[in-house]
Amino acid sequence: MSTARSSRYAAVEQGHRAFDIDRKSLADLVNRAGDLDRVLRQRYRREALANEFHERFDTARRALNTRRHELLD
Repeated sequence: MSTARSSRYAAVEQGHRAFDIDRKSLADLVNRAGDLDRVLRQRYRREALANEFHERFDTARRALNTRRHELLD
């Protein structure tokens, strides 16, 4: 696996782990995840890993906007 690819997977893995941490601020999580999501979608739009992260980010954003935090469970 190339260095760029392993770095990309590591970034996505850390992003997924961030969703699993019990946080006091869902807004902070969504903002930071949005930053990562933008980069992944700009650079790696066709990769399954980027799409999976985007779906998880979109769910977190909906949970924040609708104040339905149970969507993250």
